[in-house]
Amino acid sequence: MEQQIIEKLNTTLKLDLQNPTLKQVITRIQELINKDPLNDENVKKELAAAQATIVQLQKQLAERPDTPFGEDLAVIKETDLQSLEQLFPDQLDNHFREQIKQAANYQQLATARQDFIKRHISKNSGNQQEVTQPHLPATQQPPKERII
Repeated sequence: MEQQIIEKLNTTLKLDLQNPTLKQVITRIQELINKDPLNDENVKKELAAAQATIVQLQKQLAERPDTPFGEDLAVIKETDLQSLEQLFPDQLDNHFREQIKQAANYQQLATARQDFIKRHISKNSGNQQEVTQPHLPATQQPPKERII
């Protein structure tokens, strides 16, 4: 009965002992419990592969552009400034131009553009005057002619 238990432990725990005794099983289990998992060659290989993957992904992330479709941010900045100058001639102040030029990513660029447009719209909405139709006198209908 004891030998069956020993064999069961040997196979279940994958101790790889040949004709094990109870003492050998206990010793092997203690070795495995006390074993530093980082000394295991398979674990070392997996850890090295994981670290290499992390480095590769960090490199890809660093190379990834900050713009939605991969365009060069400098080109987008210049295009935005040109477009806004056409839409709002002589209304782009130096502070706004600096915000656009200093934008480090597309999100900052979009925020600066939105802020400018909001300011421009709110400024112009205060200047709008209500346009009214001039009051025209009712047109007179010509007198009806009688038929004889």
